[in-house]
Amino acid sequence: MLEIMRPCCGHGGLAGFRRQFLHFGGRDDLLAGEVPGIAAQREDLIQESWRWIQSTEPLKASFTDSPAYMRDLLKHLESQRLKFPLLSDLLPRVFSEGVH
Repeated sequence: MLEIMRPCCGHGGLAGFRRQFLHFGGRDDLLAGEVPGIAAQREDLIQESWRWIQSTEPLKASFTDSPAYMRDLLKHLESQRLKFPLLSDLLPRVFSEGVH
């Protein structure tokens, strides 16, 4: 869902991202408002994802040509763990559990 911010997707980058469709932490902002801190965590995730997209955009061609695209992308994320702590924690868990 957050990958939709990539410039190639034509959705306007971060400025065009429709936060109301990100269901992390609750289906909408009203529900998220009931959980202390979840709205801030959602925004932190969005901002960190945008920084990730900006940092990987120049590398996209090399990842796309890889026969193991996701593995290589996650390996790159692991090497950047301190810079992207939320993604580093969330994504490998999602993929290891087989949830796509």
